[in-house]
Amino acid sequence: MARHFDDIDFNTDLLVFPWLVQIFVGKMPLETTFAVWDLFFLKGVRVLLRAALTIFQIVQQDCLDFNSFDLVLMHIQEFVEKELDPNSLLTNFAPEIPRSEFKQMRDVYS
Repeated sequence: MARHFDDIDFNTDLLVFPWLVQIFVGKMPLETTFAVWDLFFLKGVRVLLRAALTIFQIVQQDCLDFNSFDLVLMHIQEFVEKELDPNSLLTNFAPEIPRSEFKQMRDVYS
């Protein structure tokens, strides 16, 4: 995938931070957003990168079919908004923390 991004001049530096904030604040389903931010506060900033990498891993095959930065970006954003399964994301990037622990954290800290 990295080679393909290089071939289409997909500049990840332009995408990473604004995309992380945009995706993890307003684009994901609310349940997923809460889980990611719970983990962020529990484990630190590396959680955002791990979540983003997990999303890229999930959409990797689809992205290889696109030949421009814009199409890749639009596909990822649409996937996150409409198709991203919270359980799949959490299982892939935070398997060491059971979902029941997320609920406990919300009950204690809210």
